[in-house]
Amino acid sequence: MTAPARSGEPGLATGQGGKKTASDARPDGPGFTLLEILVAALILAIALVTIESSILGMQDGMLRSMDAVLAARLASDKLAEIEIAGVRNLREKEGDLSPDHPGWRFRVETESSGFGALALTAVSVYPPEAAQPALTLEKLVYER
Repeated sequence: MTAPARSGEPGLATGQGGKKTASDARPDGPGFTLLEILVAALILAIALVTIESSILGMQDGMLRSMDAVLAARLASDKLAEIEIAGVRNLREKEGDLSPDHPGWRFRVETESSGFGALALTAVSVYPPEAAQPALTLEKLVYER
């Protein structure tokens, strides 16, 4: 039988009668308890979820911005086509912008402006599967 460790000496301390006490459950060496590891994992999970949601929000904003830029370019291109051909030579008032931009649609509305040979022309561009236009451009166009 070994003698109990004295104060200041390394080893396990024992309580009365040689039984281990509650303080003996954790060794004096370095390490973490299961509870500490679980709390750290929970904090890490919360941080990762927060970062992921902010990244997804930025991506969503970037995609909406890209759609708005594309809609502006498509409407501007369609308006330029109308200016070159003339309002009277307009073949399609509505249509699809395929094959270059599948799903995107346009609608052209013209009305007399009261300024001689100028017509108020509005070009609306609709993104795929949308009921409302992403953008509407209006311009006075010469009637040829």
